[in-house]
Amino acid sequence: MKILIDNQLNGMDRFLRIQGYEVTTAYELGYTEKTDEEVIKHAKEHNMILITEDNKAADLAELYNVAVIHLNMKMKSKAVTEELKERVP
Repeated sequence: MKILIDNQLNGMDRFLRIQGYEVTTAYELGYTEKTDEEVIKHAKEHNMILITEDNKAADLAELYNVAVIHLNMKMKSKAVTEELKERVP
């Protein structure tokens, strides 16, 4: 499945591409001045997963039945905890 990276996560696309994912950014689409709804509609029309940190965009994506990965504090904390478990005895 294709991935659409929201504006506030510019740079993440490089890491996902290296891992073999098909990624487009809102920036690449010229969506820096577009509304959350326009970004979400693009994701829906192109059957993409939206990755965002934006609470409102994540909520709207769910309302539009768009697959979304919401990088909220809970998800970030989980990633940090996993990393700490590997590094700190």
